[in-house]
Amino acid sequence: MLKLSRIVTSIAAFASVLACRGGPEATGPGATGPGSSASSSGTGASPGTRAGTCQPSSVVTTTTCAPRTLPPSNASSPSGCKSDAECKSGVQGRCVDNRGARRYGALPPPPRNLLAEPPPPPPETVCTYDHCRSNAECGAGSRCSCGVGEGRNGCVPLDSCLRDAECGIDALCSCGTSGGPNACSPGNCRTDADCGGLKCDAGEAGSFCHTARDTCRTNEDCASPQQFRICDYDRGTKAWACRVIPPRPPG
Repeated sequence: MLKLSRIVTSIAAFASVLACRGGPEATGPGATGPGSSASSSGTGASPGTRAGTCQPSSVVTTTTCAPRTLPPSNASSPSGCKSDAECKSGVQGRCVDNRGARRYGALPPPPRNLLAEPPPPPPETVCTYDHCRSNAECGAGSRCSCGVGEGRNGCVPLDSCLRDAECGIDALCSCGTSGGPNACSPGNCRTDADCGGLKCDAGEAGSFCHTARDTCRTNEDCASPQQFRICDYDRGTKAWACRVIPPRPPG
């Protein structure tokens, strides 16, 4: 019996050593090996393995865009250009239909003062131009995307990241959509699994783990009859707290 007891004790001790050492598979929220980034805020939240990866953006670009002949447009409207001949402020100007601001124009921003008159709608026709012919014309951090068909050449940003580790502290790599560029965005989590047992929430500051030092959990915790306040992540204190939203200035 004594010999059997010693064997059981030895097996238990060996299992404890293995548990303390972990192994290559120990990649959970508390892992601190390569490919992970434990929180240094001391709040109990531990953003998990920063292993998010993105493919390089698929925007078609070349060093120099091939010359091409665009078909004439000559759209016309009372609130915009009347023909291609008016579009002389750039390369290969064309007057195109912009009704509904669905192609080239921007929808007007909402009025800052609700009592003010609404802004005028965008023009029904607008001039469009090629904005580049080569990557050199777009400057550092951008490249020239060559137009296809009637599409125009335009400068687009280069990918600023392919994985989370390239984005520094409190930032993640957001993959571009529709072939657009990848960019670093504020945050330290994508799901609750990244937060070491706490919740991952999206606020005005980005997507961040809740912490043990939070002073609020939801906007309801910040309700005030005197001020409009929301619960948001404070990147200075590294915790969620109520933040006052200042009123819009008149005009």
